[in-house]
Amino acid sequence: PLPEPPKVTRLRKKRTARKKPPKLPPVVEALRRARDYQRRIATGEARDRADLARQLGFSRARATQVLYLMELAPEIPEQRFFGFEELTVLGHAVQMATTERALLDALDRPRYAGGIGEVSRIAARAARKVSWERLTDLSRKWGSSALVQRLGYFMDLHQVDVPDDVRASLLELVRPHSKIQLGSRRKWGTSGKLVRPWNVVENVPRDVLISKEEKPRRRVVFVKKEQSK
Repeated sequence: PLPEPPKVTRLRKKRTARKKPPKLPPVVEALRRARDYQRRIATGEARDRADLARQLGFSRARATQVLYLMELAPEIPEQRFFGFEELTVLGHAVQMATTERALLDALDRPRYAGGIGEVSRIAARAARKVSWERLTDLSRKWGSSALVQRLGYFMDLHQVDVPDDVRASLLELVRPHSKIQLGSRRKWGTSGKLVRPWNVVENVPRDVLISKEEKPRRRVVFVKKEQSK
């Protein structure tokens, strides 16, 4: 009898579980769609919004709603979409900015928040509600020295008791020798007192930053003592 042929064993490759990419927040996906729609119209793939809607199979009103995002956030890069939390409003899940994120938005774009005077009052009110850990983390992700400098300036202006470790972490985010004007140079000029350690030129009058009815108050945290049994 003929010898049996040797058995050929195939080495099976171990299947490695593919990691799914992290799911993007709905607001990021919506902004990406808006940029894609705007590109199609700009390059001539679609003549106008009505033609774009016909190509994609939905109403012109829906195309207008998505494209409106470009007017709301024309300069915000996708890597800045953090600091949101999902809330349920009237049975619908919506993405809302946290207190810390809303504060940083106001500091980053004062003109969209009512001006530098209103931003000062926003910072004073938000200081009573923010989580210092989350605020520091978002400031680090933001990557803007000017934003941190304004934040530190307003915390000192309103005499907020910032924890020492948080203050040190924020100061580390300030670029060496970075000096900024507090308000718009076009509106308020460039001269003013240099406030350290944040290196902010106070080119805005104090009465704009602090109203007469609102005096700086030091933030105090009261700790309840347990009653002895």
